[in-house]
Amino acid sequence: MQGFGIEINQIRPTHPGSILTPFNVGGRVEGVLITRIRFDQQRAEFERNVDILLVNVEVAYWNLYGAYWPSTAANRGCGQSFEAYRINKERFEAGRIPIQELAQTRQQY
Repeated sequence: MQGFGIEINQIRPTHPGSILTPFNVGGRVEGVLITRIRFDQQRAEFERNVDILLVNVEVAYWNLYGAYWPSTAANRGCGQSFEAYRINKERFEAGRIPIQELAQTRQQY
C-alpha cells in the first residue's frame, strides 16, 4: 500500500499508476500540497510588498503635505513684507517717516 492515499498523493510529485508525466518546471517537480504552499507564500509576499508600497506612498504624501505649509507661509510672508516696504517707501518719499524706518523695512523684506 506504499504510495497510496490522499495525503501522500498530495505530497508526491507523481500519482502511483499514472501514465501522465509531471511537468518539470525549473528542474523541480513537487506535489500538489507543496505547490499550493509555495503559491500561498508567494501571494503573501506579494501582498506584503503591496502594503509596503502603499505605506511608502502615504509617507511621501504626508511629507509633501507637511512641506507645503511652510513654503506657503514663507511666500505669503515675503509678499506681505514687500507690501510693507512699498508702503513705507511711498511714505518716505512723502516725507512722513525717517530713513531708518525705511531701511528697517527694507532689511526685513
